[in-house]
Amino acid sequence: MAHLILEGIDMKNMMTLLKINRGGVSIVQMHVADDAPAAGKKIKDLDIPSKAVIISIFRGEENFIPRGDSLIEKGDDVLALADESTEMALSKIFDEKAR
Repeated sequence: MAHLILEGIDMKNMMTLLKINRGGVSIVQMHVADDAPAAGKKIKDLDIPSKAVIISIFRGEENFIPRGDSLIEKGDDVLALADESTEMALSKIFDEKAR
């Protein structure tokens, strides 16, 4: 997992790993909670905001670049490229506490 943590944000299961100055976007890491809306669903079936893209899924010791048919499982760590306006929406998808 990325070892560079630049900023934490106030969402239980979301952490900003890197802010990118151009375009005002960040790479964020989200932990998929046990009863998160995303758990057990394919990426294509989630309401991912248009200004966000899922770039990697870490499952145990493995990671992979997801596609639309990739299944999100509880306990996954998901990396996304997102602008600030989408971070709360992503948190609501991947964290049961943010609903």
